[in-house]
Amino acid sequence: MTRRTRTIGLVVTTVADPFTSEVFSGIEQEAHDRGYCVFLAESKADPESERKVVQTFAERRVDGIIVTASRVGAFISSPVVGDDVPIVLVNNQHPGAFVHSVMIRHLEGSRAAANHLIELGHRRIAYLGDQLGYQSDAERFTGYREAQDAAGIGFTPELVVHGDGKPEGGLHAMDQLLALPYPPTAVAATTI
Repeated sequence: MTRRTRTIGLVVTTVADPFTSEVFSGIEQEAHDRGYCVFLAESKADPESERKVVQTFAERRVDGIIVTASRVGAFISSPVVGDDVPIVLVNNQHPGAFVHSVMIRHLEGSRAAANHLIELGHRRIAYLGDQLGYQSDAERFTGYREAQDAAGIGFTPELVVHGDGKPEGGLHAMDQLLALPYPPTAVAATTI
């Protein structure tokens, strides 16, 4: 018989992200309503840190682990946590199936964001993506391009920059865009 701790481990990239705070709030409320506590840890967009946090949660015998915007995704498996701890990936950034996952519709969301900027009258729309080339970034970039193509806006490679999932990387990418002779009038930022 497995001993339950009535705890869930939640791994997020950073608590400063508004998306993360909304996700945490929802998870925490649902857990509370069911008599569980949530332990929160940041990975700082570092794959090794994420792996260690997940392993620590498993060693502490949490009843389950939720990982948002996973940097290691499908590599979190039985060797890392064992077979007794279920893991749910939210917005997994790696291709492939994972037993328990919740995904965002990246292509459609990015297309909608770019369309909104186009409807506001913007024609020089930059794309700030993720330099690690995750599947989610490829889908978001496709949505961005589809919206521009449908609006008859030509593709401008200099308006595409990449962050590294950390605030400093996003700042550096924005500095690149603002230093252009003709900077963008809007940015579709899919990551920092």
